Amino acid sequence: MKKTSPLVLTVAAVAAVALLSACATDKVTRSTTTKTTYKTGYTTNSLPSGYTTYTDSGNDYYVVGESYFRRTPSGYTVVETPAGVVRSTPGTTYSPGYVTRTLPAGYTTRSYSGSDYYLVNGNYYRRDKRGYVVVEAPM
Repeated sequence: MKKTSPLVLTVAAVAAVALLSACATDKVTRSTTTKTTYKTGYTTNSLPSGYTTYTDSGNDYYVVGESYFRRTPSGYTVVETPAGVVRSTPGTTYSPGYVTRTLPAGYTTRSYSGSDYYLVNGNYYRRDKRGYVVVEAPM
């Protein structure tokens, strides 16, 4: 019987370990974010959770994400976005001086030096006689 050299056995063992390591897989967990959108005309008996109320020209709207619902005889119906509402897409930056009648959905109120600022998607707004104007970030 022919003997196998220790060097060949070592190389074979290293190759086997490398091959088995290459075949091993790590469990990867991926998270998924679901965004529900509602088409104009969609009607439901009750509002989806997390809605906010918005009033424009005496009309109440119920806002869920980027969708505006109105109370109708058949429930709550998705309607067109009211005129003057700015839909702020993540990553959209407006130049200081940009004016809108209403704040984009999802804003938060911040107070700096006794003045209220409204922050959404990195844009700061201040209330003025024309509506809301984009301003530089307060310091």
